[in-house]
Amino acid sequence: MQMPFKPISIVLVAGLSGLIGGALGIFLFVFMLALSQLRFGREQADKHGISERNASRMGGLAILLGTALFCAAAIFESGFDSVWIGGGLARGYEWAALLIGLVGLIDDLTQRLSPIRRLAVMVIIVASALALTPSLVPGSIDFWVFEQVLNHPVVMALAATLIVVGFINAGNIADGANGLLAITSLCVFFIAYQHTQTVLFFGLFVSVAVFTLYNLLSGQLFLGDFGSYGLSAMMALACLDLLQSSGASIWFFAAILSYPCTEVVRVIVNRLIKKKSPFAADNSHVHNKVFAALKRAGCSALMANSLTGLIVSGLFSVLPTYLALSEALPWTSPWWLAYFLAGVVVHLGLSMLSREKLRSRLVDGL
Repeated sequence: MQMPFKPISIVLVAGLSGLIGGALGIFLFVFMLALSQLRFGREQADKHGISERNASRMGGLAILLGTALFCAAAIFESGFDSVWIGGGLARGYEWAALLIGLVGLIDDLTQRLSPIRRLAVMVIIVASALALTPSLVPGSIDFWVFEQVLNHPVVMALAATLIVVGFINAGNIADGANGLLAITSLCVFFIAYQHTQTVLFFGLFVSVAVFTLYNLLSGQLFLGDFGSYGLSAMMALACLDLLQSSGASIWFFAAILSYPCTEVVRVIVNRLIKKKSPFAADNSHVHNKVFAALKRAGCSALMANSLTGLIVSGLFSVLPTYLALSEALPWTSPWWLAYFLAGVVVHLGLSMLSREKLRSRLVDGL
């Protein structure tokens, strides 16, 4: 089986992984290197319409291992009681993200779970998590109409369940673009760690950062359903957690997560209009179109895929994160609603461009 890196590149990537995560970062890189050589858990190159080589779907396992090792190291160095009192080891809802990830892992290995079954299991897990951790259910939100009805606890719990489950499925469509979902999760986990000082968020951030580096430079290891479902669930639950504990605008979190959310709604509506199943797979996503434009501009498949992830995640996730952290637009600002709506308009504008139009506009601009 072909190695994803040349010998010199292996040393370089290992060194960068060490800068990100120290000795554990290097170990995680070696583990990812081994995963990318395994014959099981691989997917066909044309599944996402954005890759030209078969790749491993086991990236989520590497992130799980890395996060567990970082948490174990923190406990070993400071002691469990010290870690817990100092800021917390976990937030209490991580089990739900893990279970949802395991649903994806079963599909990664068997490819036999129907969309309806996956959806039903996710609803049960998310609803259970919200029932056991009621602090995650959003409190009063300013609605323009029917405010008393919409803010009823039962209505809010049902809405939160649908939003989390919807985002999990939305996140899964972005896994084919190198770094896209991973960079979005880096934004969420960095903000979560800054606000809560929870060890788990630090472990997730470092592990996903090493994975992102490997994914961007090799294109030989994807999150897979285990990674994309697990990370998406963790992101959605973390945003509900931060919404309740930080006083941030709900539209700030909507802005960070806007690409997968807007894309999945747009695609489902288009499929229903065309009388197709909303669960049907296709390659009409915005990131597919950006990828096609970069390929036609002369980029290799790997470079086009990685640039696609960097461009889309940079525009829709990194930019709002930077604006909030720099306080150019504080995350408590009411202007995040306008920012989110502007992002949706930009997204929909890109989606209406055909591949031919993207090509001609790109050529005209060169």
